[in-house]
Amino acid sequence: MSSHELKDINFSTKPFEELNQLAKQCGWSIFTTSNQLKYKSKDEKELIFRIYSNYIEVSIPLKESKMNYYTKIESYFDAIEYGIQSFKYYNNIIC
Repeated sequence: MSSHELKDINFSTKPFEELNQLAKQCGWSIFTTSNQLKYKSKDEKELIFRIYSNYIEVSIPLKESKMNYYTKIESYFDAIEYGIQSFKYYNNIIC
């Protein structure tokens, strides 16, 4: 498998529990495939995690744009934390 291939596995969504709860509270839908977790708002904004063989790609929606910001993070848990903080910022959740 090359270093930029998607993993063809069923990754665990357990570490995403906090984000799943936030998404549900904010009315976002959750979609899961074997290598991707997508959160989608009612206004079609998407927060996406793609699991690659050696990193996680996180795509976060920008508040004042139709575009997403993409970044690559090597640590699974750092990617989740980044996604949670971005989701809270996007939805104006103060914690």
